[in-house]
Amino acid sequence: RPVYSRALAQRLGTELGICAGIDFLSMNRFIYELKSAAGIADEFWQIPKLAGRLHTLLALNMGETWFRPVENYLRPGEPRPGRTYSTAIRIAKLFKRYRSVTPALLDDWADGNLVDPAGSPLDGNELWQAKLFHQLLSQEPSALNQDELLIERIDDRLIENKRLGVFTLSGLDPTQLRILRALDAHNDVHWWQLQQVHPESQSSLRDAYGSAELAATALLPPTPRQSLANRSSLLGMIQHDLMNRDRTTTPRIADGSVMIHASHGPDRQTEVLREVLCTLFEDDPTLEPRDVVILCHDLRTYAPLLAANFCLPV
Repeated sequence: RPVYSRALAQRLGTELGICAGIDFLSMNRFIYELKSAAGIADEFWQIPKLAGRLHTLLALNMGETWFRPVENYLRPGEPRPGRTYSTAIRIAKLFKRYRSVTPALLDDWADGNLVDPAGSPLDGNELWQAKLFHQLLSQEPSALNQDELLIERIDDRLIENKRLGVFTLSGLDPTQLRILRALDAHNDVHWWQLQQVHPESQSSLRDAYGSAELAATALLPPTPRQSLANRSSLLGMIQHDLMNRDRTTTPRIADGSVMIHASHGPDRQTEVLREVLCTLFEDDPTLEPRDVVILCHDLRTYAPLLAANFCLPV
């Protein structure tokens, strides 16, 4: 995303004095350009075109027994303009995610094996994804082999820039990691990861959503973990404890790095936020607006209030 690119460029410029001649690409865009350089057409997996094909299949499968869960959701007898196409887009994104995270599952579905990621047979309410994908892939059977074909075609001549740096907030999915490992045999590839999912983490959320990240991390050699937290402040201590899963109950001393303000409503909360930020900007001349991130749980409610209190253009 552009905001990450700008933040990274500013950090590099601050540390090195200059940041120039660097192309900041998302991982998906980078792999797309690799395939273009290798002469591999990846149009099948582009969301608009994939959604268009799915939109046609959704209409064709109305009335099928296995398609009943989707049909009940779409309710074709009711006037819902655009709902079928928006559903097709959601399914397209889901299949594309499966392709990166669980390619073996799509291989099974392509072969007609109606199973889940664990290899167990799908029940009646879950069959529609496998059957729909089987129909979709029959239109272009070679679409599943594009990543393997790219890995085979990676050589010294594929990209001119021999130095690649990958920055991620968490982990990469297994397919992306396999492509990077193939590139590493011919280029200087470095990977910086802000956070890593740990198998011993006792978190149901990570158990549910971190399995792909764990699978990718398992392909890497073990590396020492580095804590970026400065423990000289209360905020640094909290960051250090979270990163290292330290449950120490040692009393902490408030130093202003973490503040909690009790306000009676969203309007007053945004007013207090503005007063606090103005004070921080006045006390610290090195602090700039680009260093500030505002997080809120209800953007629809807070956005107009923030715009009003900070005199932002609406």
